[in-house]
Amino acid sequence: MLRVGTIAVALVLVALGASGHLLRRPALQPLLWIGIVVALAVILERWRYTRAEQPRDNAWEPTNERFVDPGSGKVMIVLYNPKTGDRRYVAEP
Repeated sequence: MLRVGTIAVALVLVALGASGHLLRRPALQPLLWIGIVVALAVILERWRYTRAEQPRDNAWEPTNERFVDPGSGKVMIVLYNPKTGDRRYVAEP
């Protein structure tokens, strides 16, 4: 709900900024860029933190760490790659 509200506010800012640009009102024009930045940040945030895909190689080892993802409510497993030190988070089947 917060996400949808934030995107709606960002779109209102974009509309106000665009109308300020068309009506040659310089005071409204920064709203266009603020709205675009806020909308992109909210959209890209969702993409960034939902990439919990299954690894395709055998380099990943499961750890004993488990946690509940606050966004989805699913139990997540922490995988560790000893070669690179990277960590991945995968939903428990």
